[in-house]
Amino acid sequence: ALSRLPLRDWIVLKLDMSYALRPGELFGLRWSCFDPELCQIEIKETAYKGKIRPWGKTKGSLTKIPIAKQLAEELQAWRKQCREEQQQKKNWYGPTADSPEAFIFPGRNGGFIDASNYRNRVLHKLAREMELPKLTFQVIRRTMATLAKDMGHIKDIQGMMRHSRLATTTDVYMQS
Repeated sequence: ALSRLPLRDWIVLKLDMSYALRPGELFGLRWSCFDPELCQIEIKETAYKGKIRPWGKTKGSLTKIPIAKQLAEELQAWRKQCREEQQQKKNWYGPTADSPEAFIFPGRNGGFIDASNYRNRVLHKLAREMELPKLTFQVIRRTMATLAKDMGHIKDIQGMMRHSRLATTTDVYMQS
């Protein structure tokens, strides 16, 4: 599935599938949140209903997440691609990828991407191509939790999902 996608969408879905990020966490990420030296991303704020919020869904939402070195390198390549594309656009209104305040995944105007727009344009299209009944960020998070139930302790999975309550992880996200 990922091989069919352009670099931006490859990274968005890789972050989502590997680290169970919520869409508001993904699309609220700025370049200041990414530390390529430490291979980590810090969730500092979230994008929700057209606004940036300095809080997350749960107490554990705003946190530092270690990422694989390969993913850090892909993010570096994405930043370079963003710089080049932004330099070519005459009507670029947002901060450039050189700015720490620029969004890692900017929309057309330089602001953050709307999650429902992304779901409709990218995830639904991918679901049709792969003949999947449904593909959303929620489906991906639930799949992550369900697959992880045989790979580690439930508390570890709760931490990965950044849920406040263990029951949310076990009763809502882990499914047979």
